[in-house]
Amino acid sequence: MQARYVMVSLPSDFRFPAKNVATHLIEKALLPHCREHGLPFAVMPGVRRAVNPQLRLAGDGVGLSDLTMLQNLCAGFPETSS
Repeated sequence: MQARYVMVSLPSDFRFPAKNVATHLIEKALLPHCREHGLPFAVMPGVRRAVNPQLRLAGDGVGLSDLTMLQNLCAGFPETSS
């Protein structure tokens, strides 16, 4: 596939750090993978899935997000947040 980065869509209520499955996967799987393969890690905060179900995959929307989680990710993992 020759990926150039790893991007994750996150809901508007996502927080980091937190004790949940999404945070655990990011911290223990995605970020180590990015480090190992020299890939930047990107996030799309505020994603709301299926706002307009008639549009199927094109029916997503966005919501307001607290970007403190982004600050915490960058501070905690500077090697993958360039």
